[in-house]
Amino acid sequence: MRQNPMLICLLSLLLTFVGANAADGDNSSTQPHKRTPTIAVLPFSDANPGSALQGLGHVVSAMMGTHLRNETNFIVLERSSLLRVLDEKQYEDIGLTKETRDKLRQMLAVEVLLTGEVSSLAGQIQIDLRLISVLTGEVVVADFATVNGSDNLRPAVSKLAKALEDRYLRQWMGNLTVLVHPVEGEVYLDGQFVGKASTNVPLKLPGILEGDYKIKVLAGGYQPLEQAISIQARTTRELQLGLKSLPGSLEIFSEPLGATVWLNSHAMGVTPLKLDTLAEGSYLIQMALVNFKNWSQKVMINSGQASEVKAKLAVVQGSMLVESQPAGASVYIAGNLVGKAPLLLENVPPGVSVVSLRLDGYTSWSGEINVQPGEKVKLSQQLDRQYGKLTVVSVMDDIKAELLDREGNIILKLLDLPTHKLPVDEGEYVLRVSKNQYFTQDYPVRIAPDEEFRIEVVLKRKPGKISIAQAAQTPVDVFVDGNYLGKAGGLAVELPEGKHRVFLRNYHGEKSMVVTIVADQTVEIPASSLQVQRGLPWWSALGALLLSAAILTAAEVNK
Repeated sequence: MRQNPMLICLLSLLLTFVGANAADGDNSSTQPHKRTPTIAVLPFSDANPGSALQGLGHVVSAMMGTHLRNETNFIVLERSSLLRVLDEKQYEDIGLTKETRDKLRQMLAVEVLLTGEVSSLAGQIQIDLRLISVLTGEVVVADFATVNGSDNLRPAVSKLAKALEDRYLRQWMGNLTVLVHPVEGEVYLDGQFVGKASTNVPLKLPGILEGDYKIKVLAGGYQPLEQAISIQARTTRELQLGLKSLPGSLEIFSEPLGATVWLNSHAMGVTPLKLDTLAEGSYLIQMALVNFKNWSQKVMINSGQASEVKAKLAVVQGSMLVESQPAGASVYIAGNLVGKAPLLLENVPPGVSVVSLRLDGYTSWSGEINVQPGEKVKLSQQLDRQYGKLTVVSVMDDIKAELLDREGNIILKLLDLPTHKLPVDEGEYVLRVSKNQYFTQDYPVRIAPDEEFRIEVVLKRKPGKISIAQAAQTPVDVFVDGNYLGKAGGLAVELPEGKHRVFLRNYHGEKSMVVTIVADQTVEIPASSLQVQRGLPWWSALGALLLSAAILTAAEVNK
């Protein structure tokens, strides 16, 4: 190719311009240092009309620039930088004189130039390329590829780009082996994921350019590990990386709040409590709160994971001493009978309890008692007597009355009747009423609270008696008010008050008398008053006379 001095001059100016721009934007001092050669991809020429017809030279060189940039360690000099100064024809006609190579090396730090030819023969595309040292002008790598059809062109160019890198940079490459423990980790080299590594399955990375790199390892539950490493050419470096587990976190709650927390016997604070830097492992959590039972539990903390503990503390039961005046009242808690006062109740749940006291004859009492956790409460309650009212009336005078309890004890004497609304304790009683010459009467009495119990007393008068002794040797029949009562002789007859006719009769005679009977008194008829006159009564004499006449008549007839 003919050299053009004018183009060479323009190329020198362009390289000066591009080099200045590259220097202004260069931040390489802040990046890890490694061997990264700069390559300039020149337009590939078309070796035959078939290739020229399809423009394959430009196509292949453009593809090669793309794959070298994206898939290799070369720094590719952008073709567009040259086209800012040169037109397409001028750019394609640039020669490779020593002067041109020196300017490329000095101004753009270009290390190698890539050029080549493309031909199209019998449906196949032939690619021949050469990698030329800018310093010496020598071809350091030459390669080729035969492609069947344009559909396979890009894969073939990608393969060629990687082959160029491998053959040219092999002399500056080393190997890296990475082992990670205690778990498998993801390995990144200068921010690029390169694989996973563990102690059992190490990660082997061959063909790494010599230089300084940053390696990073990530694993769930472990702190990210970052480390700077250097790779030497033609050596293998084994790197063993130990990961530190991430601290776990633990949130501790209690119901109620405010419980003191111990972690493995070390006081940590009160609930709610959050602990953010706990190493992986098992911990003993203990909680304590006044008036509540101590609580404990083991918990497992995992690296990088948040754990939570919720404890419902059991309250310490209270107690209650219940006394009543007078003693013996039945004690009810929430309506349930639990015993008789005095009574000590253990294990009373904290809170408000409804306590009731009941005792016969006394007004019931009920109230709310607040028992605090662990507290002993004393309840001493005076009960009020429970009264009803008793009214006793009668139309009779001079009546005596007594009020008896169930055991028959006299608890009250009522001397002046009638009695109206007399206060009496609640309960069951007997009212015993008496009067001279009257039968004593018992009345059942039931006194209810705030109620009046009324009794109208009516007594039955007692009868009087007559006592008749035997009046004669012959039995005497006794008639009272025309009624035959029996034979005299120790006969005692009860009769109502008033006058009564007494008739006495025997074989020898009879006697009638009027006797006044008084209630609850006995009238004794003396024996002398019961004596019957001697001799026969008139009817007896008449009978005897008639009998004598009959006898005489019979005698005369017999003569």
